[in-house]
Order: sequence, then C-alpha cells, then structure tokens
Amino acid sequence: MLNPSFFITQQLNYQSDKIIPLSDEEKWNLSAIYSFLSENNQNIKIADIEIFGKINKTPSPKEESIFNQNLTPIPPTTFIYPMEEKDNLIFKINHAGYIMGSPIKFGKLLTTDIDIYLDLDKIVPMHMAVLGTTGSGKTTFIRRFLENINEERIKIYIFDIYQEYSKVLNVDNKNILAFKDSLFPIDIGDIKELLKNSGIDLQERSREEKAIFNLFRKYIKPDLDLIGFNQKNLKEIIEEASTIRFLERDIKEQILDFISILIKDYSEEAITSQKENIELIRKSLDATEKFIIYDLKNINNIESRINIVGLILKEIFRKAQLTKEKSLIILEEAHNFAPEKGFGEIQTGRENLAFIMAKKIATEGRKFNLGLVAITQRPANINKYVLSQLNTQVIFKLINKNDLDAVSIFFESNKEDIFNLLPFLKPGSCFITGLAVPFGILAKIKLG
Repeated sequence: MLNPSFFITQQLNYQSDKIIPLSDEEKWNLSAIYSFLSENNQNIKIADIEIFGKINKTPSPKEESIFNQNLTPIPPTTFIYPMEEKDNLIFKINHAGYIMGSPIKFGKLLTTDIDIYLDLDKIVPMHMAVLGTTGSGKTTFIRRFLENINEERIKIYIFDIYQEYSKVLNVDNKNILAFKDSLFPIDIGDIKELLKNSGIDLQERSREEKAIFNLFRKYIKPDLDLIGFNQKNLKEIIEEASTIRFLERDIKEQILDFISILIKDYSEEAITSQKENIELIRKSLDATEKFIIYDLKNINNIESRINIVGLILKEIFRKAQLTKEKSLIILEEAHNFAPEKGFGEIQTGRENLAFIMAKKIATEGRKFNLGLVAITQRPANINKYVLSQLNTQVIFKLINKNDLDAVSIFFESNKEDIFNLLPFLKPGSCFITGLAVPFGILAKIKLG
C-alpha cells in the first residue's frame, strides 16, 4: 500500500476504491484478475489509466516539492487509489511541484465539476501561448483568466484588435484608449512604401529628392521620444517637405499630390491624427489603472497598426526595466506582430518593430517581471522562436495541418491521443500544458 503518498491518475469512467496495475504479460494479467475476483467476490472493471505523478502528503524538509513525477514502473499487485474530491489541491500545484504562488481559476477539469487553475507567477516571467481556430474559445478563456486576477499590484496591457475586450471586461472607460485611424510611419521604408503605393516617383536620386528624404528622416523615427509626431502630424510634415526652397516646381507638385492621394485613399483623419495617438500612448504609460486596453479597431492600415504596437511594446519594456513592476501583455493576432518568415500581413523578410520587441520581451522579459500572452488562430504563422519562449500553452481546436504541426512539439509521445483530438474539440474545450499547471490538462471554459 502506498502511504502516506498516493498517485494521481486520469479520470476513469467508473467508480472504484482501488486500481490494480497490470503487467505487459497477458497470462499474468488474467491470473491476477481471476485471483482478485476469487478473493473479493465482486465484479471487476478494466480501464486504461495514466499515472501523472505522486503527491507527498507529509513531505520532509529534504524533499523539493509536494508533487513528483513518477520515474520508475509501479510493481504489479500494488494498490493505487484514485484522486478524491478532497485531494484536489493538485490543481493548485505548478509544474515544478510547488503550491502556486498566484493561482488563477479559469475553468473546470473536462467532464467534471473540479476547478482548475493557472499559476500567474509562472506566466508573468515565463509567458503563455493561447492557440486555436476562430470561435474556439480563446477570447473567452482570456476573459475568464483576467476576471479572476485578484492581485492588485500588476499592470495588464491588452492589445484589442477587434474591440472584443473593451466590450466584455468590466473596466472603466478611462482604461480604454481608442486610437483614431492613422497612417503611422516610423522609418523611411514606410514613407517610401506610401509614396510607391500613391504612384509618386521619388527615390533619392537628385539633390532635391535627397533633401526631401532627409527631412522625412528628421521626423520619422522608431522611438516615442524622438518621433516628429510629438510636434507635427503627417500632413504637416509632408507640407514642410514641399516648402524646401530649391525644389523644382514639378517635384513640389508631386509632394502636394501625395497629400491629396493619401486623403482619397485613406482619409483626412489618417494623416492628421498622429499627435493625438502619441498622446494616448503617453497617457497609457502614466496610467495607474490595473487594466489598460489599447483599442486599435479604427486603425485600418495594417503597417501603421503594427508600428503603433511596436512603439508601445518598446515603452512597456523600458518601463519594466526601470521599475520591475509586475506586468502582463495580452497580444491578440500575435502572428501579425511576430510573424514567421513568409507569413503575416507586413512585407516578407522585414523585421518590424513589434516583431523585434516581441522577441525581446519573450527572451528578456522574465528578468524584469514582464510577461507576454500571445494569442493566435494560426500558430504556424507565428515566429517559431517567439513560440518556443511561451512556456505555458493553451490549445483549443485546430484543424489546419500546418497549425497542428506547429503545436505538435508541445505533446509528449504519451499524449498522442489528446493531440489527435484537437480537430474535434468543441468550443470552450482545450488542452493546457507547461509551467503554470501541474501536468497536461483537458479543460472546459464556460462560454458566453
């Protein structure tokens, strides 16, 4: 009899007060079963179980944790007792075997009414991925997770691409920063792309063209303090370029045409709202509220959205370096901001500022108490290096073969049956594994 420890097993579909592990020898198994029936005069039911590990109910000071993985085979004829309701403390233990520092309830163990938890203290420094098809339950999972964070001394920055969190989280309007539609170039490549798309042929060949691009470089920089949008909007910067005194008339006309084309292709607001959006970013960095929601729905140009997110991530990282204040970033549509090469909506091969900062936060954030939660419906399209740094994984329904291949690294050989279930998971059902849970868990999230 195993005492004072007991073993944790997968939930079985029958009621029993003990389990007899059997060997690989078929004749031995039959003999053991008949012997058990003869001695106990009762029916026996057979099921496959998986031993997750062992809880030390009375751990000694020398033991590292109260939950240990079982590394040696359990001898046949050993009685194993399934976990009982009173023993559900296992779900408040993290992967290291210690009691969670900040347990966050987010759902139930699948097919049961048992509450399960994530350890916030393992997510903030070690990051988390939330993966699954559209409608599988990712946003609802994040909502449940955020609603149950009771810790006050934490800053949570939410990048809300489709105005989902603004509607469902119970936060004051002052926590929601709604950005205006804006073209937001932060390097000369962005300006050249806008000129090209507008049909304006300016390429730094002549003295006049070089002077124009030098002026753009004066204002367009990938830094919140240095970027010229602190003083002027994009329209004013382009107008200033048209006033360079030695410009020939045809070049001056092209620059003024550039303004007209941008207004037609985008809007007047898109070239005049930069200063207001800069002020929103600064306001968010000084805010004392627990939740800050960046509502980016109105920014239609994908490159501009990525640039704004990159600037904000850069400032959050700088702030974390200075204060080491516990902070968490919730990044929706992470495959657009940190794309795998050849994917994403920004031009292939370019490391945008959001990508650079996402990699930096994923790699170095733990040193400054800064965590990243990356959410995507296309795990195949998110940068593999960034994905590898997200040490807790919440995986909902996935269908696409490339996406399934991308998450297969999170499934050990004994979890192949669960991996094969991913295309068939119902909305709200997911598999959770990694450092913030004791072991791989099938979970159910309350929808609605």
